[in-house]
Amino acid sequence: MLIKERLHPGRIFLVDTAQGRIIDDGELKHAFATQHPYGEWLAAHMKPLEMLPEPPHLPAPDHDTVLERQQAFGYTHEDLRLLLAPMATAGEEPIGSMGTDTSLAVLSDRPRLLYDYFQQLFAQVTNPPLDGIREELVTQIATSIGPEGNLLEPTPEACRQLKLKTPILDNAELAKIRYVDLPALQVRHRAHALPGVGRGRCLARAMEELCRRSSEAVDAGHTYLILSDRGVDREHAPIPRSSPPPVSIIT
Repeated sequence: MLIKERLHPGRIFLVDTAQGRIIDDGELKHAFATQHPYGEWLAAHMKPLEMLPEPPHLPAPDHDTVLERQQAFGYTHEDLRLLLAPMATAGEEPIGSMGTDTSLAVLSDRPRLLYDYFQQLFAQVTNPPLDGIREELVTQIATSIGPEGNLLEPTPEACRQLKLKTPILDNAELAKIRYVDLPALQVRHRAHALPGVGRGRCLARAMEELCRRSSEAVDAGHTYLILSDRGVDREHAPIPRSSPPPVSIIT
C-alpha cells in the first residue's frame, strides 16, 4: 500500500486504465492549467474597463426631471427615506436592505412594477460571515462581459472581453463601453421607451420591434447591445424589464 487517504472537498482524481495508474488532484489540475497559454491570452485580449480611453461625451444630469423619472421607475417615499438617503448622506448600508416584509406583488392592493412579480425572497448565510472588502481573497464580484465562444474549444479569441470590477456601472463607465473601439467589440445603442402608453398592443409591438432591431444588430456583427430607457417622458414610458436600473447591457 502506497497511500491511504480520502477524497478531500474540491479535489479530484483519475483512474487511467490505459496507463494503469491513478492520477492525483495536483497532476490533473496542472495538466489542464498548462494545456494552453491561458495567461497570455487573457493579458493580450481581455481589457479591464478602467484601461479604456475616456469617452468623448458624458450624459449631463437632468435635475429638473428627477421626480418624473422616480415616479416612472416606481420609487416610493420609503425607498428615498430608508434606502437611498442613508447611502447618499453617510455611505452606510441602509437598514431597510436587511430584510423586507412587503406584500407579494400578486397579493398587494397597490400598483406594482412588472419585475416585482418575478422576485424571490432569498437569504444566504455564511459562517463565519464574509466581508467582500476585507476578505477579497475568498470573495469575488468582478465579472466579464462579451462573447465567450465554445468553452470546449478554447481559443485566444474567446478572451476578447471587458472585465468589470463590479456588475454595477456609473455613467462614465457605461459611456466608455458605448464608445469602445476594439477588435471584435462592437457596440450598438438602442433606446426603448414605449410610446402611446395604454393604447392597445403598444407593449407587445414595442417588444417585437426591440427584438427585431436587436437581432439585426447581432447579425451585423455587434457584440454589445446597450438598451437604455433614458428617453422616458410624459409621452414615453419605459418598457418593463427584470431589473430596476435605468440602463441594462445585453451581451
